[in-house]
Amino acid sequence: MPPPPKDSGVLLYAEGALDQLPGAAGAAAAAEARGPHGSRSAAAAAAAAAAAAAAAPLLKPFTASPFVLKARPGFFLPAAKLTPASSYMQDYREQQQQQLLLLQQQQQQWMKQQQQQQQQVMMMQQQLMQKQRQQQLLLQQHKQKQQQQQQAAAAAAAAAMDEAAAAAATAGDDDAAATDAETKTAATPAAAAQTEAAAAAAAAAAFFLSTQRPTRRPRPQVMHKP
Repeated sequence: MPPPPKDSGVLLYAEGALDQLPGAAGAAAAAEARGPHGSRSAAAAAAAAAAAAAAAPLLKPFTASPFVLKARPGFFLPAAKLTPASSYMQDYREQQQQQLLLLQQQQQQWMKQQQQQQQQVMMMQQQLMQKQRQQQLLLQQHKQKQQQQQQAAAAAAAAAMDEAAAAAATAGDDDAAATDAETKTAATPAAAAQTEAAAAAAAAAAFFLSTQRPTRRPRPQVMHKP
């Protein structure tokens, strides 16, 4: 059963509703409420309200009476201005439905927000994984470049060492050839000087011999046997 209206102090019933109260209290309250000439006074209305309030635990207002009024305590309105309980229940159901719809909309919005947040988290995770993969690829490429540079430097150093060794060997051969040439060059003037000296000595000897008279050789003596 829905709660009473928020702006009501007591529930006032239409004429005839008090007769439905259980026991003699309901009939007495109805007789006092009607008064002379079938009309109600303020005192009778207050008494009826007090009787209804006293019997409230035994009465279901929304089922025992077809009319219900939202009013201040002790305030009376004619039955024509009373609000039917059915319309109040209908309003209450509509309010409940509206609240339920609002709650469903809030839940849907919350679910959408949760989904969006999850999607954002997934996107951030994917972006982070892509960045990590890119960083790993860049690191691998950097390592490969370093290895290639180291290999190229080692090859260049080996080639330089080979060239230095070849240059040293060539320089040694050139030095040996130059030494031999110098030796040969130094020996040639000495030999020429010796040849010239020998030729001069031979010429001097020939001149000396040409200036001397020929001498007769003694004949050999022949010994005759006796």
